[in-house]
Amino acid sequence: MINFKFAIRSLVDKSFFTVLTILQLVISLILIYKVIGNEVNLQENINTLNSKFSNNNYYVVNNEKYLELEDIDIDKLYDLKEYIDRNKDISLYALSETSIFADIEKPLGINEHQKDYVFVNNKIFNRAKAYYISEKYLSDIGLEIIEYDDTFSKSNEDYMPILLGYNYYNVFNLNDLIEYSYVDYDGDVTTKNMIVTGFINKNSNIAENGSGENIRVLDDYIILPYELNRPLISITDENSLMIQKLKVFNYITMGYYFFEKESSLTDLIDFSSKIGIDLDIIKLDKNINKYNKEFNAYLFPFKLMSIIMITFTILSFIMVLSSMIIRNIKEYIINLLVGATIKDIIIRIFYEIIVIFTISIILTIIFIKIIYKDNPILILNTNNSIKLVLISFCLSILVSLFPIIKIKSLTINEILRRNY
Repeated sequence: MINFKFAIRSLVDKSFFTVLTILQLVISLILIYKVIGNEVNLQENINTLNSKFSNNNYYVVNNEKYLELEDIDIDKLYDLKEYIDRNKDISLYALSETSIFADIEKPLGINEHQKDYVFVNNKIFNRAKAYYISEKYLSDIGLEIIEYDDTFSKSNEDYMPILLGYNYYNVFNLNDLIEYSYVDYDGDVTTKNMIVTGFINKNSNIAENGSGENIRVLDDYIILPYELNRPLISITDENSLMIQKLKVFNYITMGYYFFEKESSLTDLIDFSSKIGIDLDIIKLDKNINKYNKEFNAYLFPFKLMSIIMITFTILSFIMVLSSMIIRNIKEYIINLLVGATIKDIIIRIFYEIIVIFTISIILTIIFIKIIYKDNPILILNTNNSIKLVLISFCLSILVSLFPIIKIKSLTINEILRRNY
């Protein structure tokens, strides 16, 4: 305890050095935490994709090639969709993220920037997060459903069947009706009912187009069935036409393909090229590898900055500690004359280092909690915090080595004579 008191007094005496070192460490540790959080997220996303699509024969559309929907005739999109649907050697597991305006007072997962509503028939319909999912995706790849009445694909004129994310589990019940609004083919805003046919298990996730960037946890989502029959009448309203184009286009491009025959893939690409849409279809693992490379490229500057910062901090820490050892030599001599040992001096220096690192890690955790409170990737969690504390502890040991070795190598006579 006496050694600890001496360490605290020493840090107070050199308060400028103490504050500056803590500041450097906090910045370095925040950068390290950012790298840890993102790398953990990267690995979790890749593991999610690999576990959900363990069969390496899945394909996705390469969406790097931009297509102008305004220039594509909607009949050609329907031609391509129908070609895919009727080909028995092609399985398309379609899904795409969307939103829906529903009679829900407080839609879940919607932040202030996403809030929106429409006013129809003297009623407010709030924007809610949603996903379109095909029946084939639900039956073959599946979602983790905790309660289900097996009517998701049985839509009719009266209502549209839906599944709800876990966070709606205590808000609605099976067979509850929820009114929603939509724009019809004439551009008029009208309403219809959705019926709750099931609930999805907590933390179930989904990913568009085989990209880790598109992984979504479905707890706050409404799952909608695809209703994409070719309209029997011409769509006259431009806004309605673009909505329908986008819906069909996403059906074709955002999901996953499985081909029974290699020739089926070639035939699909040839057909799409023939009608002027030119699909570029690649293997899923190629898309995952591309995501991995892009994410690591994004992380590289943060890794480099954290290495530079921590290296600079450690070197300056060691230099200042060495200087302080020389400046405090008189105090060490007095301590040795009144009964202290070399070991006591080493312990005091070690305590100084531990105190600085402890304060730094506490401040870092506080700042992380404040800065990243709304960031799902970097929000403070136990596993990443433990890793950060372990890194901090290892750094404190590393910093301690030089001054401890320097002091330990000296004899009492050398210190008393100041011959070093």
